[in-house]
Amino acid sequence: MRILTKYILRESLASFLLAMLLFTFILLMNRIFDLVSMVISKGVGLVAVGKLLSYTLPFTLTLSLPMASLLAILLALGRLNQDNEITAIKASGVSTLRLMTPILITSFLLSIIGIYFNDRVVPAANHKFKNLYTEIIYRQPVLKLEEHTFIELKDTRLYFESINKKSSTFQGVIIYRNEKDGLPLMITAQDGNFRSDQKQGLVLELHNGARHMVDKKDFLKYNRVFFNTYSMLINLAQDAPKDSVRYKSLREMDKQELTAEIKRLQDSNIKHNTLLVEYHLRNVIPFACLTFALIAIPLGLRPKQTTKGLGFGLSLILIVVYYTILISGMTAGERGIIKPAIGVWLPNIIMGVAGILFSIKVIRGKI
Repeated sequence: MRILTKYILRESLASFLLAMLLFTFILLMNRIFDLVSMVISKGVGLVAVGKLLSYTLPFTLTLSLPMASLLAILLALGRLNQDNEITAIKASGVSTLRLMTPILITSFLLSIIGIYFNDRVVPAANHKFKNLYTEIIYRQPVLKLEEHTFIELKDTRLYFESINKKSSTFQGVIIYRNEKDGLPLMITAQDGNFRSDQKQGLVLELHNGARHMVDKKDFLKYNRVFFNTYSMLINLAQDAPKDSVRYKSLREMDKQELTAEIKRLQDSNIKHNTLLVEYHLRNVIPFACLTFALIAIPLGLRPKQTTKGLGFGLSLILIVVYYTILISGMTAGERGIIKPAIGVWLPNIIMGVAGILFSIKVIRGKI
């Protein structure tokens, strides 16, 4: 029996590793393009970009782990089925339940590891990613400058018609900010140039423009002052990185921190459904490994049914169905339509029960 267990797990391992690489690459693709762009067009160092990628990886792995386990089971059992090895194993007196056991145990262990990983490693990596990205932005604020987009830098909003980052110049800019007296200020300019100052922030030199200011004596009027050249400093380097380190978003909190935040909101009679959804999500996604195993094993054990192409197709269908139910349940939980815990666990409950019923039929030989 030990030989059979090792054989089934070894057969699944190759498919699992291949599926992990495939799904991880697909999920990271957009992030990789963004990071490559930071190196090529924005001048960020390779070391910093490599760190950002490494901090992104843990969260991606938690998503790809259940999907990879699903595809691995379908491909491994499909291959054994095609070569009539499943039939030979059953003919030797091994029950279907015995065949299923090692995969179910392995999937359960993967779920337990995933829960720990999702609670400890992922939040810490997300926090490090945000801090490093914020540090890069505040050291090189020009990275955030984009064309035809309103950009917020501290208390200033900027809009550029066109930007040439190689020459550090721009054409057509509109700037909004509030002055120290609280009155709004709008600055327009035909062109100009910019540079980063690591000690201060972003320095703009504007050409051929005007300052539009509300009249302090009559708020219904405003003054317009034209200029040929005007220098402007957007001070970013004071305390933003410190604030970033101190503040944690939901995805940067571990379960203990989430629990404390939930209790604080409960004591203040503030709605906290979003936090409850995030709390339960830490367990739900890792447990998808076991959920997918429950439904993938009977699908893979069907006689002569699961080819490689069909295995890929079935895995994609099941993944889409799972995440459709999950997103719907999360939305319903956040809005208070159903309890957050039920909403988040809904895909595991539905697909898990379906998998158990399907497995019973396979074990009894009805399918």
